[in-house]
Amino acid sequence: MITSIFALLSACATDRTQRVVVEPEQPIAAPPIEYSGLGVCVGDVRLDDAQDYSHCRVIEGDLHVQNWPHAHLHALPRLERITGSLHIINSLALSSLSGISNVREIGADLYLVNLPALESLDELASLVRVAGDIEIVALAVALCQAEQFVARVRPGEHRGRLVLHELDEQTLCPSVDRPGVIVMLDDDQIRGGGHLKTVHPEIARRARILYFLALEQGVQIQFISGYRRYQKPGRKSRRLSSWHAFGMGIDFNLSHRVDMKDASRHFAQDREQWYIVGNMARGLGFVWGESFNDIFHLEWHPGMSDRIKADEFARLRKLTGKDVVNYKASWALFERPKELPARCVGGCWEIVDEELRRRVELTEGMVVRE
Repeated sequence: MITSIFALLSACATDRTQRVVVEPEQPIAAPPIEYSGLGVCVGDVRLDDAQDYSHCRVIEGDLHVQNWPHAHLHALPRLERITGSLHIINSLALSSLSGISNVREIGADLYLVNLPALESLDELASLVRVAGDIEIVALAVALCQAEQFVARVRPGEHRGRLVLHELDEQTLCPSVDRPGVIVMLDDDQIRGGGHLKTVHPEIARRARILYFLALEQGVQIQFISGYRRYQKPGRKSRRLSSWHAFGMGIDFNLSHRVDMKDASRHFAQDREQWYIVGNMARGLGFVWGESFNDIFHLEWHPGMSDRIKADEFARLRKLTGKDVVNYKASWALFERPKELPARCVGGCWEIVDEELRRRVELTEGMVVRE
C-alpha cells in the first residue's frame, strides 16, 4: 500500500490549490456493495501487457497501474469492485479510463497521479463510493470536475484524506443536473472555508450550501472575507458599522478572478455567473449586496436593517461591548423566534426558495412539508 503518493511529488509541487482533510481514527463506513458468483480475483493486481484480467469482476486487493505506456487501459469490462485501493500513477500517455468504466466501488484509497494526458473523469461515472483517501494530482482535468467527482463518490459521513493539486483551474464546468441531496463539504474542502469559522453558524451553514449549489451549476466561488474587526467610522461616514464586525456578513468572489478589482473589471463578462450565485444566495435567505452595489457581499441578520440603525447598534454593543470585541455575544439577538415574521427584513429565517428548502431538508433528514 502506498501511504501518500502526493508526498513523493511534493518536492516539485507548484503553488496551486490543495485541500487536505484528515481522516478520523474510526471513520464510519458505508454499507458495502454485495457481489456473488464467479470472477473474484484474489490478491493485488498489477496491470501489464502480459496478463489478462478481463474475467475479474471483483479484485480482492489493490489494482496498480504504473508507467503505463498506452493511451487506453486493457479492458476490464466485468470489473465492478476493488476491495483495496486503485493506484494509477506516472502514466504519461494515458488519456482514457474506459477500461475500468464499470467499477462501482473502491474499498480503500484512490490515487490518480501524474497523468498529464487525462482530461476527464467522465469514464468513472459508474463509481459511487471511495471509502478511503483520494489524491488527484497533476492531471489535465478541470479542478471543478474533480470537486464534483469527489462530492459524488465520498459517503456523506466519511471524511478521508483529500488532495486535489495541479489541476486545470481555468476551465469552467457545465451545469450538473443533480437535484437531490446536497453534499455538505468540510470547510477545508471549500475555497476560503476558513472564513466560515468566523461568522454566525447559520451564515456558515448557508454558505456551505451555496458553495455546493454553485459548483453544481459549474460556477466555482471562493470566500474572501468573514468577520472583520470593528473600526469606528469617520465623521463623514453615514454607516455606524459593517455587519462584518458582528460576524453577520461574508464576502465571496469568482475563483477565476485574481481579486475584487479584477472581478469588477470583468463583471460584464461574468455577469451570468454572478447572478446564478447571487440569486441562489437570495433563495437561501441571504441579503445579496448587489442591491447596494456590492456584488461580493452577503449578509444575514433577520429583523434588523441592512444599514445598521442607531437603536440597533446600541442593542448590539450592549452585548458585545463598546468596541465590539466580544462580537459573538451579539448572536443572542438572532435566535430563531417561535413565530416567524410575515416578511423578511435583513434576510430570512426560512430558506425561501421552495426547491432549495426541500433539498436542504432532505439532506439534513428533516420531514419535507407538502
